[in-house]
Amino acid sequence: TPSLGSLSVADRSGSTVKINEKFSSQTTEYTATTGSDQITVEAAPYVNEAGYVVTFNGSEENVISLAEGENKIEIKAPLWFRKRAQRQKEIIFSYIKKGQGF
Repeated sequence: TPSLGSLSVADRSGSTVKINEKFSSQTTEYTATTGSDQITVEAAPYVNEAGYVVTFNGSEENVISLAEGENKIEIKAPLWFRKRAQRQKEIIFSYIKKGQGF
């Protein structure tokens, strides 16, 4: 049952952050590593219809500050079944921010 139609991540400078797993509308867990203290996550719902939004840690704000170590980011998007949004589906990102000592 698909939820996201696209997904990308950029660091503070706008450079692409490589997501370790290949994107699929069915995948619910992703990881990536960045040295940046802030990322921008671009995620579009599988069907881009008015009223359906993607949220990041409970907010529509897609610019996310990162702390040292692992950062969990919860993305929720409409879950589509038989051409209708049924409920929100959770996609988990565990970002590892590089810091001193890495």
